[in-house]
Amino acid sequence: MKLTKLVGLCLLLVGFTQAGIMNGPGNPHLSKGDIIVGARLALIDAYDAPVGFIINGEFGLMEGFLSIPHFPTSLGIGASLAYSGYTQTYYYGEYSYSNFEIMTHGVYHVKLIKKIPMDTYIALSLGFNIENNDLDVGIGGDPPDRNGGFRLGTSVGVRYYFTNNLAAVGELGFGMGLLRLGMDFKF
Repeated sequence: MKLTKLVGLCLLLVGFTQAGIMNGPGNPHLSKGDIIVGARLALIDAYDAPVGFIINGEFGLMEGFLSIPHFPTSLGIGASLAYSGYTQTYYYGEYSYSNFEIMTHGVYHVKLIKKIPMDTYIALSLGFNIENNDLDVGIGGDPPDRNGGFRLGTSVGVRYYFTNNLAAVGELGFGMGLLRLGMDFKF
C-alpha cells in the first residue's frame, strides 16, 4: 500500500512538472539585493501566551545558492524581533510573564510553483530570548525574575504575492509560535 502511494505521488509530481505548474521560471522571488520587511502574528505556543507579535526583515544575499535543476533558488539573511506575554490573576496576586526574542535567520528560497506568484522557503534561526516573570502579591513582593538563553528555530514558509511587492505569509516551525501568519512588503 505504501509503495502504491509513493508511486502515485511521483506520478503526480511528474504530471505537475509537465503541465508547467512546477518547474519555475528563470528568477526566484527573492533576488540579490531585495529587501523584505513585514509583521506576523505568532499562534499556537507563543511561549504559553495566546498570541505573539513579530517584526521581520530579510535581505537577498545571492541567487543560485545550492542550485536545483529547473528550480530557481536564492539565499537570504534576516533578523526579527518578537514579543509575547500574558497576565493571570489568582486569589493571592497577579502573575505576569513576557518574552522578548531577537533572532537572525538564514533563509533558503526555492521557487517550486511556476504559474502562481508564490515564494516557498525554509529558514534556520539562531537568537536570544529574554524571559520576565513577575509575581505581584500587593505587599512589595520579590523583584521580577529574568531568565533567557540562546534559541534555535526552524520554519517552512510560503509567501503569496498579491502584487509585485505585497505578500501574505504563512510559516510553520519552531520558535515564537508554531504557526505564524502575516504580511510582507518587498522593496
